[in-house]
Amino acid sequence: MISRIVKRVVVDNNELCIFLSHAELCKDLLGEVLSADSSAEIQLHEPISVARRGSAVKLILSNGECKSDAPIASLVRAVVQARTWSEWIVAGKVRNLEELAAKASLNKRYASRILRLAALSPKLYEAILAGNHSPLLTVSVLTKDLSLGWEEQRLAR
Repeated sequence: MISRIVKRVVVDNNELCIFLSHAELCKDLLGEVLSADSSAEIQLHEPISVARRGSAVKLILSNGECKSDAPIASLVRAVVQARTWSEWIVAGKVRNLEELAAKASLNKRYASRILRLAALSPKLYEAILAGNHSPLLTVSVLTKDLSLGWEEQRLAR
């Protein structure tokens, strides 16, 4: 049914255009063709933005909505690492950043950057694990100027 109605889809840099067959749409919805011109098309236009995520490209609708298939592995890995490292510190398994970096087999600078994510609000943490966040959210965006205020973090979602 859909393949008969949708004639073509055009994705431009800033717009999504969907061309529908007027005759097929009328036939499926009303059971009859209302127009004598069977080549008439209905055009739907939606402003979009395009965001690259590694090798994937995400289309973001003008309302900011972007349906995610699955959580983003790099974000999930980073927030889970931060929580684990925070637990190590609280439990006394590591005493400072040097020990943490050595135990995790990472450099100190990277460990410091990721450890900041231990301060994520529970809502943002859950949103990242579920993949229910802004498609523009990346590890570097998240760690660049992470606010400790959970209300400000809510805006990053």
